[in-house]
Amino acid sequence: MKRRQFLRGLLLAPLALVSARTLCADQTILDAETMKKILRPPTPDDDAFIDRVVAQVKKGKLPASLVDSTLQWARKKSKRRFHYFKQALILRAAQQGIVVQS
Repeated sequence: MKRRQFLRGLLLAPLALVSARTLCADQTILDAETMKKILRPPTPDDDAFIDRVVAQVKKGKLPASLVDSTLQWARKKSKRRFHYFKQALILRAAQQGIVVQS
């Protein structure tokens, strides 16, 4: 009986790992409130910039992966996270031919 449970566990473990990786890959933090908590925008205009970025992602004009990777990079900065995020996002989007409304 214990041997069967052990073998079942060995067979099901890779499936659990694959589904866990898929869940982690699909989870992004691209909602405006979470981004504002992470980036701490200093002015209401900067708040509005985050809202515009999220709106562009929802419309499909701006790739979510681009915004997410830029956010992950900027969150590692100790100060002025928002300014790093904004400038990097504008530059990276421009390299792909996308205009981000600033």
